[in-house]
Amino acid sequence: MHASATSRPKIALVLSGGGARGYSHIGVLKVLERLRVPIDMVVGTSMGAVIGGLYSTGLSADDLDSKVSSVNLGDVAFDRVSRTQLPQTRREDELDYPISVPFGFDDSGKAKLPRGFVRANSLLALLQEWTASVPPNRSFDQLLIPFRAVATDLEDGQRVVFDHGSLPMAIRASMAAPGLFSPVTVNGRLLIDGGIVDNLPVDVARELGADIVIAVHIGTPLRTRAEISSPADVAQQMVGILIGQNVRVQKESLTVTDVLISPDLTGIGFTDFTRAREAIASGERAAEALSGKLAGLSLSPDAYAAYQAQHRAVTGHVAPRIDKIEIKSAGKIPPDFIQRYLPFNEGDAYDPHAVNESVARLQATGYFESVSHDFSDDDGVNSLRVKATEKSWGPNFLLFGVGLSTDFDGGGGFEVNIGHRRPWITSSGLEWRNDLTLGDMKQRFHTELRQPVLGGFGYYLAPYAEISQTLVNEYVDPKDYPTVTGKTPALRTWNQQAKVGLDFALPLSHLGEMRLGVGMFYQRSKANQDIVLAVDNDLIPYSLPATSETQSFGRVQVVIDQLDDALFPRSGYLIRAEGGLSFDAGDNAYRMLQASATGAASVGRHSVNATIEAGASRYTGTPFTLGGFRQLAAYGVNQFSGNYLFYSQLTYQFQVASPNGQVVRDLYLGVTGETGNATANREALRFDNLKKSLSVFVGATTALGPVYLGYAMAPGGIQSVYFQFGARF
Repeated sequence: MHASATSRPKIALVLSGGGARGYSHIGVLKVLERLRVPIDMVVGTSMGAVIGGLYSTGLSADDLDSKVSSVNLGDVAFDRVSRTQLPQTRREDELDYPISVPFGFDDSGKAKLPRGFVRANSLLALLQEWTASVPPNRSFDQLLIPFRAVATDLEDGQRVVFDHGSLPMAIRASMAAPGLFSPVTVNGRLLIDGGIVDNLPVDVARELGADIVIAVHIGTPLRTRAEISSPADVAQQMVGILIGQNVRVQKESLTVTDVLISPDLTGIGFTDFTRAREAIASGERAAEALSGKLAGLSLSPDAYAAYQAQHRAVTGHVAPRIDKIEIKSAGKIPPDFIQRYLPFNEGDAYDPHAVNESVARLQATGYFESVSHDFSDDDGVNSLRVKATEKSWGPNFLLFGVGLSTDFDGGGGFEVNIGHRRPWITSSGLEWRNDLTLGDMKQRFHTELRQPVLGGFGYYLAPYAEISQTLVNEYVDPKDYPTVTGKTPALRTWNQQAKVGLDFALPLSHLGEMRLGVGMFYQRSKANQDIVLAVDNDLIPYSLPATSETQSFGRVQVVIDQLDDALFPRSGYLIRAEGGLSFDAGDNAYRMLQASATGAASVGRHSVNATIEAGASRYTGTPFTLGGFRQLAAYGVNQFSGNYLFYSQLTYQFQVASPNGQVVRDLYLGVTGETGNATANREALRFDNLKKSLSVFVGATTALGPVYLGYAMAPGGIQSVYFQFGARF
């Protein structure tokens, strides 16, 4: 029996929050459309607000399916930007500081953290693009389907129901899950996820005059005692309890004429954004199971066609012109810097996709907590407003990298990297950068100023100073001295260096940068143990004197970095080259040249990457070392050293899984073949003298950095089991 189009009851669709589980709402909508059930109003919380808000603009269920399938919402939700789109300074920092926990302090020394791990700027931009036809200052009753979104005021705990304003901003506020997505400020109120107070807002639908409610509940179940094992688990359980209590009240308010749909989403978590297809299918199955009751709400084919004509988006609208551009920013970053990222002018057609691309480039600089835009008609004037908010946890920012390596046989090492960044000391963009390395074989402090020049992106002058010391191990061949363990150094030498210089950097398009510079260094080499000399097939200790030198030099450095991932590359390439030349004459004049190239390619879950590196130098130090993880893994850390270097590797990786979550993103199995040598004798770089290593490993990219566990072996029975956490060193 079909409902009359003229006398039928008002039907409200109420969609609850639940993160990635909310994809199931699309499946429910598909069934409702197949059954020709009209929707007169939509009310949503969190992910329910995302799906419901988009549906209210006139998109069909198939349109929503197509849109979410066209993007990786895991990357969008967690603000993951393609690495090749980052400026070179950020790609540079990724190599040394893979721990992506934002942390900073103000000028008084007070430590500061962001209010959420993820700012969700990419999601807001995507929502703005998908809702570009909706003016931001419109009543939500004027949408093709009336809509409401529910959020929570973080200061007083009150429910906030959005009934007008910016649709994408209302959706973003509704889904600001505590502790994950940062709160947003709208109309002076600091807002978080509406699920805290009303995750299944049936009452809001009643207030709008709904006669019948179709409620879809997709909330995450509470954890068992065994699953609660950390303070974070306790906090999440507390939030779940609060949400469960308000959902229970709303369920109890449903009447016999209402419909409650609860998809079976077992195994699909809040952040499982890669499992859209499973969640959509679950939503379809749950709605189909209630098709008997839902069919009683359906319209005749003609009546439903008339309904769709009134409630579906009209395509092909003419893009309006931009009459006025306004830039809102606070802090030391001047508006003209923001303006340089916006390649359009007053009088141009408004293209939300082009605006979002510009906003994304601005966001990728790393200077802002959020960058957003809106486009509105203000008394006949079309205004494009771009709002850029500087990071709240500055102005000093800290970066972290930890490298731990062991071969479970007494070899290995550790390294802690701490970076300090103070951007925009002045309105001209002056930045202060400090890098500290503390390790068992290397200590280094580098301080540098970067002053933008020539009015272009990526051009800067960089005066710097550095002090460092590196422990170089020298080994005897166990074939010649069977009583000596191959991983035990016969000589350990500290190379100590102090350096000052001035570089001029210029960008190489978006690919990388070149630095040209001059400098001076003082170097001292001192053995921290007696050298072991071979006399009559025996080992005799001998005291080695310290040596030192001072030289001035010029240098050139080129870095072209287009790898998709700094540590587990699946596509792209990285080229590095550096050369140095002493200004001093004589036999001890400093000369150094080093170059490396890495390339990666993939098909499906299979990928290969290869590296080749070579170097030569002439001065008293031994600048090149090999040995250890990803540098001939079967051998001891820095087991080979000298003034000449050759190294190559070929790695095959299989992407076992892609959880794409906040903690673990990818899991790999792989095998690596390596060959090379670092030596004081150039003849030792002949192929028959090169060292070889073969290793198999399991690796993962995590929020705390890369993790590897592997087994390596080399000719002569040499083998090593290694564990590597954090940055390479």
